[in-house]
Amino acid sequence: MFLKSVVSRTGVVYLVLLLPFYVITSYFMLQSFEEQSVSNRMHRFNQQTEAIDAATVDSVSDLKRHFTNPDLSFIVIDLNEEPGDDLSTVTHSPSALHFNDQQIIATSVVINDQNVFIIDSMDEFNQSYQHFKMLIIVLGGLFFVSFLIYLVLTSKKISTSIKRLRAHALHLANGQLEGTLPINSQNEMDELNMAMNRMSRQIRNELKMLNQEKEILYRVISSMEDGVMTFNLDFDNLLSNHQANRLLADLLYEEDTSNEKCPERLRELIRPVIDRHQQLTHHLKAQGKDWLITLSPLYENDQLIGVVLLARDITERVQLDQLREAFIANVSHELRTPISLIQGYSEAIIDGVAASFEDQKSSAQIIMEESARMDRLVNELLELAKLKSGQVTLDKQTYQLTSFLDKIKNKFTDAMNRANIVFELEVQSIPEYVTFDYDRLDQVLTNLIDNAMRHTPADGHIRLLIQQDNDQISFKVEDNGTGISKDDLPFVFERFYKADKARTLHKHSKKGTGLGLSIAKQIIQAHNGTIAVQSTEGEGTTFTFTLPIE
Repeated sequence: MFLKSVVSRTGVVYLVLLLPFYVITSYFMLQSFEEQSVSNRMHRFNQQTEAIDAATVDSVSDLKRHFTNPDLSFIVIDLNEEPGDDLSTVTHSPSALHFNDQQIIATSVVINDQNVFIIDSMDEFNQSYQHFKMLIIVLGGLFFVSFLIYLVLTSKKISTSIKRLRAHALHLANGQLEGTLPINSQNEMDELNMAMNRMSRQIRNELKMLNQEKEILYRVISSMEDGVMTFNLDFDNLLSNHQANRLLADLLYEEDTSNEKCPERLRELIRPVIDRHQQLTHHLKAQGKDWLITLSPLYENDQLIGVVLLARDITERVQLDQLREAFIANVSHELRTPISLIQGYSEAIIDGVAASFEDQKSSAQIIMEESARMDRLVNELLELAKLKSGQVTLDKQTYQLTSFLDKIKNKFTDAMNRANIVFELEVQSIPEYVTFDYDRLDQVLTNLIDNAMRHTPADGHIRLLIQQDNDQISFKVEDNGTGISKDDLPFVFERFYKADKARTLHKHSKKGTGLGLSIAKQIIQAHNGTIAVQSTEGEGTTFTFTLPIE
């Protein structure tokens, strides 16, 4: 509506300016037309009358033959008489004469003492003049009507273009950047449309680049193992990745305030950073996990606008530190006990406390056993370290599996009989030949069966079950012994894990180092297999490991 009003007002202004110009121009055109027409008519009339002077004219009849215009009038006046009333109205003007309210062209000629007036009527000129004037009026009217139509069409066209331009601008504002404005000619509106299309393309390109940068930033942040969060000064979470969301979920769960934007424990860590404008580091525990929190101030134009939080899950590192400390403590304990015994019995022999030969022999036997125990511990530690570092190469060959299993059974037959334990070997549909490291697999089964014996009571039962499961072979060592508590199950494959002494039923059995199951796990994994344990305290334990068929 505003545009139509502007165009209408502009059209009225143009009309007001053009109307006087047109009227004045038309007036001067009519005047010029009248003067030119009268001048031309009089010029022709004078040429005809001048020819009379050169000819011999004796009468009015001769005079009429000199003129070709039949509309001429001739008035003859005797010069010896008084003028009549019929000439009293003849007057002169710059362009013509007026006679009886009619415009005429007249001249006089003296023939035989008679003054002959030759009169030519201007009616034909007047008709042409009126036609010309009407033509001017009609053309003027057509011009003004055409101008008004032009104004209306131009207003409609401009209004349509502006509406289209406005709709396109609204689409741009709403993020719809694919449309373009039509270009039909090279007027100002099309130039504006071209500029708008060019701006749309630039916006699309800029947004595409921004989206690409945003996508790259998102992928980088998402792929980080550390959690990343950004908070403004109102503690609104502006940015976070998956790892950071885990920390937020744990903290909100502990505080039971799932509707909060930022957990209170994080607010307490963020406030000092905002107050001091310096980086701070904290150790935070949430839901059994350990987090290393680093908070840094975020600036824009030297103005603090928020805080960036980096959260690293150090639970595994803390556990490794704890395991390292436990390992050192266990190694120290395992070595201190035999060393103390060796030192004690050595002093007994040196000081003569063990005076008899039998006492000295008994002390020497204990010293030898404890020395062997230390040697076994050191060797197993070295073996475990090599297995974990991948320094041990398996000697894989193809063996007849049933023959290998029979040797395993024969190895424990006497020990089982002495302990009054039933030992059963059960083999179900297995391939005849299998590829594996003979000594290492013997070491694994020996460790598992020995553990089962030490925790199985007399009249108990131990079964070794071997069967094929798709493309792998499954080995199970089952016993109905004391079992393992639920709390201890996650740690049975850790170094220096040992069952409680109360669970060891055969007091005279050889003491373990606590490294056997950890070594067994490394050997099975080196064969690309898996090992697991299931146990119910007071009912028994089942160790299961698998080997791929090669």
